[in-house]
Amino acid sequence: MKISRATIENFKKFAPPGVELDFKNKATGDVADRYLILGDNASGKTTILQAIALTLSLAQRKIPDIRHFGWTGWAPERYFVHGDPIVELTVEFEDDEIAATQEAARRWWDLVSPTSHESFREPGDSRVVTLRLEGARVRTTGSAREIYQFRGRSYVAASVRNDAKVRALFSRLPGVFWYDQFRNIALSGARELSEREASDPAPPNETGVRFETAVARLDTILKIWHRNRERLGPHPERDYLGELESLCRTAFPGRSFAGLETLFDGPTPADDRFVLKDGGRTYTLSEMSAGEQSVFPVLFEVVRQQIHRSVVLIDEIDLNLHPPLAQTLLGLLPRLGEDNQFLFTTHARAVSTLVSPHTIHRLPEGRPCL
Repeated sequence: MKISRATIENFKKFAPPGVELDFKNKATGDVADRYLILGDNASGKTTILQAIALTLSLAQRKIPDIRHFGWTGWAPERYFVHGDPIVELTVEFEDDEIAATQEAARRWWDLVSPTSHESFREPGDSRVVTLRLEGARVRTTGSAREIYQFRGRSYVAASVRNDAKVRALFSRLPGVFWYDQFRNIALSGARELSEREASDPAPPNETGVRFETAVARLDTILKIWHRNRERLGPHPERDYLGELESLCRTAFPGRSFAGLETLFDGPTPADDRFVLKDGGRTYTLSEMSAGEQSVFPVLFEVVRQQIHRSVVLIDEIDLNLHPPLAQTLLGLLPRLGEDNQFLFTTHARAVSTLVSPHTIHRLPEGRPCL
């Protein structure tokens, strides 16, 4: 799934006639896998990503309504201050994504209504879908079946506890994932907690989870991955911790995973925690540098959520990173999942100079210094 075009009107700062973005490579005409939204402070970069994330999240049923949109700083009570926002996205699907979504829908329906197939609504098979957010409601402009093309991951999330084999579909199903400008190490743990506690596939706003609680949950996940690798031997079928460590080593040369550190409460071991290594020294998740904390959630979620064929939004891709590391992260994007589309923002020359001018949208406000 990739977005080829977006129009945003009456959404926060974008008064009518709004703003239009074409996410195609200007030289080739193909939809870009990596596209930069460039602009100075307060030019609307974050607002554009929010509009895209909100629209796709509602279509996907990742969230039930605008109040549950998990973007730090999101103020749902102000959503209608300027009237009904309008967002229109042109979304393109691959044939295998469509087939996987239809299979996920059928398997979900077999679980919830095994004796009746009369009211089953099969997802559509349109290669190009126009998706519109009008106020708080989202719809497609084509057939009624098109809206269900966005819900493959939700079908699997609702089925996986009763049909473990359906998990294999995740790698073929598109979705939307975002990382805001306030991301840190607690983000992934908070999201995982929200998903576990939700009664349906739509997690509430994860920003209310305490930092310590979220980091503790992330620590638990990494310890589970570590023990699974030890239990399954040196070459397991799927080594999630190994995948994550490989990405982290590329982003942060010289850093590695050190395994588990024993914690004592008196003379005997009481617990353990996951630790990392920087040369000869070890450190915990909460002791990560600000730069590591801005990058780690992106790498971790790609592995945990098995993010492929999806739209991934990264606000301020260079957040807390010095120029060489920001450039390293930019070069790492093609390795994050398979066939993903990355839409990211920056105001930094260190990033913009490494992106093709054919895949950049320059927002007009601010000083023309970039």
